[in-house]
Amino acid sequence: MILDHIKTYTAGFHESLEVKLGAVLFKPNLLPSEYHQLIAKFYYAYSQLEHSINAVQEIRLLLNDRTKIPLLKKDLSYMESITGMKLSDSDLYELAAAENYGIALGMLYVMEGATLGGKYIVGGLRKLDWMVWEECLNFFNSYGDQRGVMWKKFTNYVMQYAEDNPREHQQILKGARVAFGYMNIVFD
Repeated sequence: MILDHIKTYTAGFHESLEVKLGAVLFKPNLLPSEYHQLIAKFYYAYSQLEHSINAVQEIRLLLNDRTKIPLLKKDLSYMESITGMKLSDSDLYELAAAENYGIALGMLYVMEGATLGGKYIVGGLRKLDWMVWEECLNFFNSYGDQRGVMWKKFTNYVMQYAEDNPREHQQILKGARVAFGYMNIVFD
């Protein structure tokens, strides 16, 4: 039930973010510089979200097994090498520390859910003649063919946590909304 509540509670934020990302990711003539800027925004957003989540010590192990920062760094490094650009994130603001486990878990739910579309994104981007997928699609291909398995494990964990801690439902919802809201700001 918590998964349905998250979807309903964040639907507007989710739709808005998908539109913003789709406008870039599915451009037929996406330029390396545009992709580089997008990956830089993902890196900044995930760095801030992971930093916020890490403030809650009890969730660190779960996050450590699911961090996307090394994948984003690899993609960014390659994109910097082909575009010659170093991008700044100085105009983006820092995200406050998550206040508790439920909020951190809701934030991580959004970050993990982002991996689901990776299969389709990779399929579309691989068609670009400049795209070297082993070098710059690591983030979108996170978990590879284990994507569904990892998502199922995570959602099972969220459902069990919510069942064991019914008073935390609102906190999980709040965390998911914080993450979606923050990502919408970053991708504006």
